[in-house]
Amino acid sequence: MSEQSIERVDEIPIIFHKVKQMGIQERIDRFWPTHGNWQGLSYGQLTVLFMMYVIHSMNHRLSGMEAWVTQHQYLLAQLTGWPLTPKDATDDRLG
Repeated sequence: MSEQSIERVDEIPIIFHKVKQMGIQERIDRFWPTHGNWQGLSYGQLTVLFMMYVIHSMNHRLSGMEAWVTQHQYLLAQLTGWPLTPKDATDDRLG
């Protein structure tokens, strides 16, 4: 039997839908493609994730994003379809 848990969704799906509608990910990835050694999410994907974090938590500090992604990892992975790990959202990576 699998373990079940409850996670608050809040407004995260609505924020993701609106940010996705704006086409930010595609525009950033078109102008700033990742180089060959880059692993993980693209610059556009990281921007979408950061915008979701800022709007949801009303906090623009990079240092808190890793904990936010850890807290909402399952929901974010289901919404985006991206192979998401908390290490994708460290302040070093975002900087």
